[in-house]
Amino acid sequence: MRNTLRITSVVALFVTATFLFTHFLYKSNNSIPQGEAVSPAPAPPSSNYKTSTVDEKFMSFFPHGDFATQHEAVRNAFRIALETNRTLILPQVRLGTKDIPWAPYPILQKYYESQDKESLKASCLSNTPNWRTEYQPCRDLNQWIELPWSTFFDLEALKTQFGIRVYERTWGHGWGAEESMLAHLQLSSRDVVIVDPNSFPSNGSNWDVQDKQKVVDGSKWFSSLFGGGKVEDETEASKKLVSPLKMLVTADQLLQLDERYIQFGSLVFGLRFQTSTSKKQSALQKGLRSTVFTSPNKFRETNLAAQKITAKMGGANIYNVIHMNLEAVTKTELANQRSMMMENAEIDGTTYVEHFKEKHADETPYSPLELLQQMDRQTQTELMVSLVRELTGDMPIHQALSAAMPFQESALKNLLSQSFGAAPERSRLLSACIQYRKDIDTRYPIYYMTNDVYSDLHTHPELFGPLLESFPCIFTPNDMYNWGVIKRDWATKMSGLNDPDVDYEDMLSPIVEILIARKGYSFFEVPSTKLTRLLSWQ
Repeated sequence: MRNTLRITSVVALFVTATFLFTHFLYKSNNSIPQGEAVSPAPAPPSSNYKTSTVDEKFMSFFPHGDFATQHEAVRNAFRIALETNRTLILPQVRLGTKDIPWAPYPILQKYYESQDKESLKASCLSNTPNWRTEYQPCRDLNQWIELPWSTFFDLEALKTQFGIRVYERTWGHGWGAEESMLAHLQLSSRDVVIVDPNSFPSNGSNWDVQDKQKVVDGSKWFSSLFGGGKVEDETEASKKLVSPLKMLVTADQLLQLDERYIQFGSLVFGLRFQTSTSKKQSALQKGLRSTVFTSPNKFRETNLAAQKITAKMGGANIYNVIHMNLEAVTKTELANQRSMMMENAEIDGTTYVEHFKEKHADETPYSPLELLQQMDRQTQTELMVSLVRELTGDMPIHQALSAAMPFQESALKNLLSQSFGAAPERSRLLSACIQYRKDIDTRYPIYYMTNDVYSDLHTHPELFGPLLESFPCIFTPNDMYNWGVIKRDWATKMSGLNDPDVDYEDMLSPIVEILIARKGYSFFEVPSTKLTRLLSWQ
């Protein structure tokens, strides 16, 4: 027993020493040279400066992913800020169709710093590619926007209820010693420590820098970290990661960091950062599941659009919401077919010929539509049949049973039988569906559906035919536009959103969908993403 305790103590001491070693390395000037990454920027307007106390400490992170992924990162940031009593400098939320992927810290850092739209526009207009356009291609310039989180959420509750201080970085993309919001403090690189357990081996992972991501024995690990390991080697090696490392940073280790500014990489992987189970943390978690930072309902225009659609769909709890990530589904199906063809070629003793492609000759990724069109009509139909089975299996059981039963005598039954296979008039169909649910069968499912490929379901029966046959009461944003429920330019006259080349309706549609889903009876996503978890919190 004593030997076990002695071994445990030694291991704990070693892990702590490892973390402190990392702490020492990454607060040095040689960690990731900020001078190379962040070009000196002019001072922001004086209104952007925040009044800071002498002993106030700060933290920030690099955002990536879609809206739901960024939302989860911010929730984790709140938790860490509460634990460490640090002011969170909150990057803006990026909306659009071109998300920043997860990447190791040095690459994620470049992605973030390159998001200066004015610099990008100047480079693209003058046709002078530079390091920024490598990370934010000119072809994607109008496919994303950045907005403060307070555009959609009330952040004041975090301070009044939990004492969490938040400064929104509404200007610039500097961080650390180049922090846009703290230029008046004149921070130096020695005031900053970099912490990213997903990228850097010496943060505690047993990854040998010299042998890439190879698990090694304890003695070699010790030698690698304290003997010949260099920060430069570690940084370069981390760039080659294709998936995040999986080490943990404990609450005690976070509290040991005494630099004025902690710069985290990705905060999406919340389990990598442990916090205490104190009463204040429990209260924060309860608040984040109920009233705080749950509904993006502060923006008047998105609220109005969602309210109009909700009313047209029959009101709260009348309809369900489906979101189909067809790009992800298609990629999975293409990968399965490729694997099957390669296996058949191996069995037949023939050479496999690549049938499916994901990129153009210039390495531009195929669009979701281009990926889908690589499958023939029959394969698309079979794909949707499998998705319908998944939907039926995951929907509330009473609704699944109701959908499987023959229609009772009703206007809906008459309308569908009179169509003789043709699509009935859409607005009449919705009215009949709502009437059927309210007056005849309160279990019958009505769906509001979005997807990332086609706006009109009925013009693509090869894909959506099995879905519409099983669930005829399905309606889309395209229906709402055609009926005049909302206008296609509803997002073009909002204050501050005045770039004529940007489709703001497309940028803000995820917010509208979340607001609509919150009023629905249920939400189903295939395949599921962090959006499913976000809505389950609300």
